[in-house]
Amino acid sequence: MERKFLKITTIIALLLCSCIAFNSCEKESPYNPEQKIKKIYSWNELRQEWTWDDDKLTSIFYYDKNFITNIESYIYDKNRLLKKIEDKYGYYQISYSNSRYKKIEYFDKESVLMGIWDFSYRNNKVYQIKFMYSNDYLIDKITKGGFISSLIAKEFISLIEHSPKGAKESYVTFTYKYEGDNIAQLKLEFEGTENSATLVYKSYDIMQNPFYRQIDLDNSIYNPHLYTLFLTSKNNPLELELYENESLFIIHYYSYVYDNELPIEVENRFDWEGHQSISKISYEYYK
Repeated sequence: MERKFLKITTIIALLLCSCIAFNSCEKESPYNPEQKIKKIYSWNELRQEWTWDDDKLTSIFYYDKNFITNIESYIYDKNRLLKKIEDKYGYYQISYSNSRYKKIEYFDKESVLMGIWDFSYRNNKVYQIKFMYSNDYLIDKITKGGFISSLIAKEFISLIEHSPKGAKESYVTFTYKYEGDNIAQLKLEFEGTENSATLVYKSYDIMQNPFYRQIDLDNSIYNPHLYTLFLTSKNNPLELELYENESLFIIHYYSYVYDNELPIEVENRFDWEGHQSISKISYEYYK
C-alpha cells in the first residue's frame, strides 16, 4: 500500500504541479483574453488577484485567509514571455526557436537547476514534452500542500518530505492527442519503468475557456485544465478520466455557471478510489 501511494503521489505531482499553460499551436501567442480575470475565489474565499498592464498579465497575488502567501511576476520582451518569478520559490526561464516554445527551465531561489521541459511539435501542435526533474524538485512540489495534500494521507506526505535530497535526475515523457483545438488525451511515460498515467478527456462544453493560452504555473487548483501540464484547450472540460497504467484512478466531473459565454463558477466533483470530493471555484473579471 505504501509503495502504491508513493507511485500515485509521483504521478499526481507531475500532472498537477508542473503546470505552465500555453496554447497548443505551433506559433507562440500571448495570453490576451478579451475578458481578463481579476480575482479567483474558492468557496467564496479570495485565493488569487491578477494584475495587468494593458494586454499583459504582470502578476498574480496568492492569498490564504486574506493574507498574501506568494507573488508571481511575469517578465516580457515585447509580446514574448521570457521569465516567470515566484516570490518564495524560484523562477522559470523560457527559450524559443523562432516563434515556438523550445525549452523551459526551472531554478530554485539559489539558481540551482531543478527541472527542464523540452518541446516537440507535430502537425503545428505540441506533440511531446520531455521533462527532466530532480528529486528535490518533486519533494518541493508535493510538500507545498493544497490540492495534492488533500488527496494523499499525511503519513505518505511525511515519507516524501523525508526522502533523500540530491537524487539523480529522472525523466518523464508527456504525449498529447487532440480533437480540434481541445486536448483529447495526455499520456505520461516514466523512463526506466513500465509505469504510465493517461488522461482521457471525455467531453467539453462549447463555451470560452478563460485560461486558453494562459501562462500559468502551479495554478492547477483553480483551473479546470489542472492536468494538462503546459497546454490548455479552447473549451471547458466536462468529464475526464485519469488512469494509472491501465487502471482507472480518478474521474472528474465539471459543471459551470456562465455569463456571456464565460464561466463565472465551476464545480469540480471527483471520485478517487472510493473517495469523493467537491470543490467550487468562482471567477471575477475586469469590466
